[in-house]
Amino acid sequence: MMDLVQNLPFLLRSWSHLHGFPSLSAYRDRRLRLLVEHAYRNVPFYRELYDQHGVRPEEIQTVRDLRRLPLIDKKQLQRYGREILCDRRLKPEELIRRQSSGSTGTPFVLWRTPAEERRLNLLRWRILYLLGLRPGDRMTGIRSLWGPVPRRFEWLMNLAQRTGLVRKTDLDCFLPPEKMYDQLAAICPDVLCGYTASLAQLAGYIEAARLQPLGMRFVVSGAESIPEETRRRMKQQWRVPVYDIYACTEMNSVAWQCPSSELYHVSDDSVLLEIEKDGRPALPGEAGEIVLTSLHSYAMPFIRYQTEDLAVASDAVCPCGLGFSTLQSISGRQTDRLQLPDGRDIHSYELLNPLELIAEAWISQYQVVQRAPDHIQIHIVPLQPVSVEQQERLLQALSEVTGPEVRLEIQLVPTIPLAPSGKRRFVIRMGGETGS
Repeated sequence: MMDLVQNLPFLLRSWSHLHGFPSLSAYRDRRLRLLVEHAYRNVPFYRELYDQHGVRPEEIQTVRDLRRLPLIDKKQLQRYGREILCDRRLKPEELIRRQSSGSTGTPFVLWRTPAEERRLNLLRWRILYLLGLRPGDRMTGIRSLWGPVPRRFEWLMNLAQRTGLVRKTDLDCFLPPEKMYDQLAAICPDVLCGYTASLAQLAGYIEAARLQPLGMRFVVSGAESIPEETRRRMKQQWRVPVYDIYACTEMNSVAWQCPSSELYHVSDDSVLLEIEKDGRPALPGEAGEIVLTSLHSYAMPFIRYQTEDLAVASDAVCPCGLGFSTLQSISGRQTDRLQLPDGRDIHSYELLNPLELIAEAWISQYQVVQRAPDHIQIHIVPLQPVSVEQQERLLQALSEVTGPEVRLEIQLVPTIPLAPSGKRRFVIRMGGETGS
């Protein structure tokens, strides 16, 4: 109960920020000052980093000063242990150990206090409420069930479950789609959340088996970037709105797709989001790398953290009236980009979107594997028998994107396995990190 009382001001403030009251700008400036001062005084990594760059905490007064601070990335943090990266005053038993899925290379361990974990989760529930979740709704998540938070930290969720305020169940994303469908049909969820690839696979199974949709009010995708054609097909197959939440283990929820406009709202009172292009802030309409600062992570701070995720900047005001900034789109990962023999560097979506458009009638799942700059394989699980003519038409469309120097192959396969994280990689670059 004491924890609930301590978090009540945070909860009330998070709702008042939705419409810019009290001043969101002043709040962000204050949180940044406190965070940088704390990191310099109490986290050995940041003291050494800022001393090396000649930065003093008192120089950072507002969000406009953020660019004075150096960028950091995952590889840089992976060189150090908890003693260097975390608040030196905290003991290991006071912390929750979190680990990223490792779907982009090497798993990454981070640490939070129980209070930080609960606050970030409260902000995620705020997003779900804005998307349409209501008290008493049945919500089902399709995700990997590895690495749960210890039960002693989940008393608030357990209380909400017992009172009927939240009725949440989780299904293992490794279940075959037919078993997943049967379990969902028994649960009858009002809201379905899950990994993008798992939801797409389930929707494809429902379509192929000509089963009835499950009757949710809306679906929330996340954990993986999603090509626009995949989103469109999911909407058609589910016959309900499909909204995307952009999140990462380091920050929890970062942005979400607005039902009014499909712009992404940034959780401005939780993170500071920058879009960097060629060492400068991206202009509206330009794609660049997302750089994040978590305003509520003190046990292990993340300040100007390069995510390798790409987004298209926006200065649009959403018609919904929400007081948060917007992104035009989330456009995958830097590692989704394909290097071609002619020197071009293209995003994988340039292949994925025509692939789905051409093969929409007969494709269930797919994966793009670049084995060499001049050799790309397309692994496809077909919905039905596929003719040589259909394959040649698809190869011709893809060749118009890659050019004649690239050898393209289609391989029809019975299944595309999930990664150990439970996610499915839409794109694999052999010899490099994987995307999506």
